[in-house]
Amino acid sequence: MTGPLSTRLATLCDDIASRVGPDVAGQVQRIGERLCEPLRVAIAGRLKVGKSTLVNALIGRRVAPTAVGECTRVVTRFRYGPADRVDVVRRDGSRHSLPLDDDGMIPQRLGVPPGTVAYVDVTLTSAKLRDLTVVDTPGLASADSAVSRRAEEAVGMATAAGDAGEAPTAPFDADIDADSAAEVAAAEAVVYLFAQAVRADDVRALEAFRAASARLASSPINALGVLGKVDTLVGGAADPWPVAGPLAAQQAGLLARTVADVVPVAGLLAETAEAGRLTDADRAALQALAGAPDLAVLLASVDLFRSRPAPADPARRERLLGLLDLYGIGFAVAQLAADPRLGTGELARRLLAASGFPRRSGGGRTRSRRAGR
Repeated sequence: MTGPLSTRLATLCDDIASRVGPDVAGQVQRIGERLCEPLRVAIAGRLKVGKSTLVNALIGRRVAPTAVGECTRVVTRFRYGPADRVDVVRRDGSRHSLPLDDDGMIPQRLGVPPGTVAYVDVTLTSAKLRDLTVVDTPGLASADSAVSRRAEEAVGMATAAGDAGEAPTAPFDADIDADSAAEVAAAEAVVYLFAQAVRADDVRALEAFRAASARLASSPINALGVLGKVDTLVGGAADPWPVAGPLAAQQAGLLARTVADVVPVAGLLAETAEAGRLTDADRAALQALAGAPDLAVLLASVDLFRSRPAPADPARRERLLGLLDLYGIGFAVAQLAADPRLGTGELARRLLAASGFPRRSGGGRTRSRRAGR
């Protein structure tokens, strides 16, 4: 939502545009228009750190595929619209429309040669997107040894490794084109995900994003680090937060030049809760598991949870793993054991709180500043 300062600046832009030449007036008008548009946030990070899961939590719907496919190798922009729509935007500006798949997600195959795609434009009726446009980027530092020089040039970055004669690490996936890189550079804030340890190329990538958006006066105030998948930091269903908190604080110190803070998040729990994926049948299965005499053994490992006899059928247990993983299952079972009358909605709210997401990765600090501008 636009704040009073943004409104005043937009009015000032209109006044300036009336007093200057047409070239400058066009640029000033565009600045004024952007002040009234939703905040644009880019979600970035390495492959398999949970970017799409976090995007789904921010959107409040499970729309971004978490499995690797064509759509995960290009920039995808999620914004509010009057109807759900997926447009594949080619580099020549033409559009190819696709329906969401049977699960309500972006199709894995885009229907056009991937090399011709600039970005995927997704409009959704989600109320969460009225004040926020989310840009999901491809994974950084992919296993592909080929690196796109165009991508490096698009963000003005030549890595130290490349300068030293080693294989350089591009800030974007090797297959991203310059048009997609420009879409990312237009974001007003960056949420950068990593898991467990900050690597040298994570730091370089954040520096590249900051350089790419230098025209927007980017600084640590509009970049947020997210320590993702914190539920995997410890074994089984054990509480990860005694480890996650200090680790996030340590990483915040390492990244102090490029991010305002580092927030630990269990993205899977956030996605499940925010996207409304937990059903009454899931809650009933968790309630049944709460009475299992060997519950501690069941929650010791994924293999044991899948293979041992339990008061929930294998298909339901597999679904629970996909929704909550062991930490989330253990947390939910403990909540139901303490209060058997707990409803599905309240259980989902408690899971959201347990995810760390209410601290608003991608939202809190960055969005609140804009709202008051």
